Amino acid sequence: MNDYFCRMNEVKKYKHLFIDLDRTLWDFEKSAQQTFDTIYLKHDLKKLGVPSLDEFDKYTTIHNNRLWGYYRKGQIKKEVLRLQRFELTLKDFSIEDDELAKHIAAD
Repeated sequence: MNDYFCRMNEVKKYKHLFIDLDRTLWDFEKSAQQTFDTIYLKHDLKKLGVPSLDEFDKYTTIHNNRLWGYYRKGQIKKEVLRLQRFELTLKDFSIEDDELAKHIAAD
């Protein structure tokens, strides 16, 4: 047998291959920005009192980072984080609408 076929039999066969998409193959920040842009327009947040997409993003990021800290410490569940970051952001703009927060979180 030639060397090539002998080496082919020696190649390790992998059962699983894990790829880290966040910030490696997938531009997480750009994707998040595009999602917030869509949310801002879809829910007409400017009409509700959110002056700009940048302001919405700024406050969402503040709450998101703080809540992820709580999550990493085991102080809250991920489901709470996903909803509460938008509830808190909307409240920053005097919008008390839990249903809207649920729709945004689902988006």
